[in-house]
Amino acid sequence: MSQKGSVEGCDRFEYLQTLVTEFQDTDSEEAKEQVLANLANFAYDPKNMEYLSQLQVPDLFLDMLTEENENFVEFGMGGLCNLSMDPECRDIILQSSGINLVTNCLSNQREETVLSAITTLMNLTTPSSRSQITDPAILQCMLRFSLAESPRLRNLAIVFLQECCTEEQVAQVEQQMQGQQTAIGIPLPKDEGTAEICLCSRYSIPGRQKYVDSSVMLHPHVIMKNFYQMLLSDSSTPNWETICLWS
Repeated sequence: MSQKGSVEGCDRFEYLQTLVTEFQDTDSEEAKEQVLANLANFAYDPKNMEYLSQLQVPDLFLDMLTEENENFVEFGMGGLCNLSMDPECRDIILQSSGINLVTNCLSNQREETVLSAITTLMNLTTPSSRSQITDPAILQCMLRFSLAESPRLRNLAIVFLQECCTEEQVAQVEQQMQGQQTAIGIPLPKDEGTAEICLCSRYSIPGRQKYVDSSVMLHPHVIMKNFYQMLLSDSSTPNWETICLWS
């Protein structure tokens, strides 16, 4: 059995090495995309982690994050997301200044890339890296994502805030965001907009309605905070409606 496992491992390494060589040798962007997609998929299997590390695939994925080709970025980010689940690969990514590169992908226009970036940041969170990953700029971005229309993006951002941050950190950043128009240092995806001026906001609970005075600039997170506070004192099912002008 051990001999069979050794042969299988050798075959795996040789095949992965062939993929890496093909990526390096080809001039075809389409071929490179296919190789990256394959490598990203192989990065999901724990059996391949050691071989991918030996072939410096984590560095290859990191290099893709600064490419102009959005497919390169998406596949590279997806590969890092898979690799970051392995402790050794996680350490390689951290030692290669991966947090900054991954953080930059939070502003990517593709939702899949952003989702992979958020998940990767969660996987990269260690006692030594936590302070960098819970930087106020990143938390502002996650708070914005927590109000996104996309359920996947919204829910993942909420999980990040719950798992990686303390309540005090979130509350402090929420306070800092009042009156600000953008998340510091992180431009948000274009489809999310830069919400700031709220024309009319209404949240209601059956038999009771409240209106938010919108005569001044009010960040949606302030409205949501008031909304959540009201929910804590009422067990009824809420209805929520907001009409906003996005600057």
